[in-house]
Parts: sequence; structure tokens; C-alpha cells
Amino acid sequence: MTNEEEKHFEGYGDDFTALWGEDFMEAITEEFGAAKDLVPVAFKGEEGVELVRLRNDPDPDRIGIKYLLKHSPGEKHYEFSLAYPVFPGTVAEVRIKGLYPWKDGVSGEVSFSFGDRDFSALLEDFFVDHYRLEPGMTAKLELYGVVLNCKEGERHEFTIKEGPLYEEGLKHFIRENPGKSERDFEGAKVVLDHAVIVFPGEEATFFEVRCPVAGVRRLPFCGGELTQLQSVFVAGEDTSFDEEGGEASVARFGVAREDREGNPVPGPIPQQEFVLPIYASNSVLRSWKPEAGQNVEGVIRLGARLVNEGKDS
Repeated sequence: MTNEEEKHFEGYGDDFTALWGEDFMEAITEEFGAAKDLVPVAFKGEEGVELVRLRNDPDPDRIGIKYLLKHSPGEKHYEFSLAYPVFPGTVAEVRIKGLYPWKDGVSGEVSFSFGDRDFSALLEDFFVDHYRLEPGMTAKLELYGVVLNCKEGERHEFTIKEGPLYEEGLKHFIRENPGKSERDFEGAKVVLDHAVIVFPGEEATFFEVRCPVAGVRRLPFCGGELTQLQSVFVAGEDTSFDEEGGEASVARFGVAREDREGNPVPGPIPQQEFVLPIYASNSVLRSWKPEAGQNVEGVIRLGARLVNEGKDS
């Protein structure tokens, strides 16, 4: 299990409000009543309870919905337990660190390491898939995020006046400007326009992020649409200097150089970068119309789906 000292928010209210708005229960039940292509699968729960999952099959070009209903022995009705979108994600091979079951008996979280970072995420179908996971094992998870609030990331820069980066910038400045000295060097200006910054929130599965947007798609969802932002979430580190002025374009988890006018130099995303699809409603985006090459700042909730290769899921 996960660290018991970690805080957990055992609910979906923030997610639902961000996706459907304040009247999310009405939207969910309307969609459930109109759905025609849901695939039912039954599971045996504790104390004779039958769990019935109905969902659209995962599809990279659509957002489905999963419903979970309970049927207790002797009852003549199903209890509506859970509804949650089935988001297209990106598959990552991770090392499992722990599991955290919620008190509702069906939902829960998984913590894992990916590269040199630790993450936690809501685990879809926790009630059945947690039996397949244990700390220390490697597994493939399909990862995605729900955007709870966001804005376009603004330009950030600062100047380093001492230390290793200053010394490196000074070397470049003197080499490229014969006859000038350290007195002419104003410092190493650091530009964070394309930085990826990911901080854990106060509760597990929530993250504060600043990420470059590598691509944008709009996918249909419950009679409307959601915006999928392909966000650069994990990659390597790099530091590069402008040949003349000693300006560094530094980005943790991904770098894009700038030209002398400060414009990003386009180029392919390096293979070591991990691109995470995150989903935002129009109400969360407000007036912002995201485009590739911009940056997104905000709070997301990370989700995961276990990839069962060659098995029914």
C-alpha cells in the first residue's frame, strides 16, 4: 500500500465539475440513458455483491465513459456506483511502488516510479486490477490527466550573477566577443519558456504543472467537446547558450532553442520526452484557445489504466 502519511482526496467532484460543470449528475445520467455501445462485464465482489462495468472500448480518437453498478444479493435494483470518462492516454512502463484503496470499496490509487520521478494516479478499475499489481513489479500503464484549472504559460526569465552557470555563460561571452571582459558581461540570462515543471500537489494524484504543448486536438464528449493538449510531461535536461550574448535556453524535461528575436525554434520532440495527453473543458480554458508551441500552466489530476496485454480487461 502507499505511504499512509500522504494525503488523499477520495472523490471525483473536482474532476466532474471541471469536465461537465456544476450540473454534472444530470449530464452523466442523460449520457448513460442515451448510450448504445456500452460493453458490459460482470465481476464478483465481496459478500456476494456483483459489480457490473459498462464502458466504451478505449479508442484514441474518442472519449468514452465507464459506468460501474452494484447488485447486492436479494435486491431488485442496481446501485449506480461510479461514472468516469475513458480517456485516450500514452503508455508508459513503470515500477509499481504502492496501492491505496478508497473507502468506497471500488476506487483507488497507484503510486509508481517512471524514470527518476515518483508519481501517483487514480487507477481505473482499481476494484479488479489492484490484484494484478504489487510493489516492485514493472507494469504498463496508460496515463492521462484531467485539467482542473489552467492558463497559457507566460514568458519567464531571470539572470544568474554567480555560480557554475554564470561561469559557463561568461566563457561563451568572452569567446564570442573578443576584446570584452567580465565587466561587460551582464550575467547568464535564463529563459524558462519551454520548461517542464511538475510539482506534486497537497494530495496524491494532483500535480501543479507547467508544460510545453506539443499538439492540440478537440474530441467529442457528451454532446460537446473536450480539448486534448499533448503536454510534454517527462524528458531529459539540457542547457544551451546563445552564441553572442550568453543567453541560456534552459528547460527541465525538454528544451527548445530560441532565435535572436526570442521566438521558439521549431523542431521535433526528442524521443526521450514523454508526452501526456491532458483534457480540458471549455469552461476551464475560458477564453484561451491553446495551440501547439504554447505552454500550459495549471493543476491536473493524473489517471492511469492498466494495460493487460493479450488479456481481457
